[in-house]
Amino acid sequence: MLRDIVRRHVENQTLRLFLQDKYDSASFEEKDRLLNNLRSMGTIDTEVDNILNVFINSVEKKSVRKKRRKWWTIAYAGLNVILTTLISYASKQDLWTLVGGLAMIFILIQGINIFFNEN
Repeated sequence: MLRDIVRRHVENQTLRLFLQDKYDSASFEEKDRLLNNLRSMGTIDTEVDNILNVFINSVEKKSVRKKRRKWWTIAYAGLNVILTTLISYASKQDLWTLVGGLAMIFILIQGINIFFNEN
């Protein structure tokens, strides 16, 4: 529905651009022929796609979901740094039980991150 509204607007603006002063006096057949030529070249579809992509990007940029995902990505990176440091320290101290436990936590965090990034 939104695509149809944008398409009609783009078609109207394109006709006004091409016909300029002749827009009001041009016949329906002439306008239709010009639109059919532009549709066959893909000009109108490209312009409609560009307008809709800009709209979608502006909506997604401000979305709560994107902000939440950004926060989780930062938290995930921080946890990876901390766990990697702890695993290297524990392995240097020959604390293999701790290394195993931290590795399990690391794998769990990796799995959670993969699961949430798919959704």
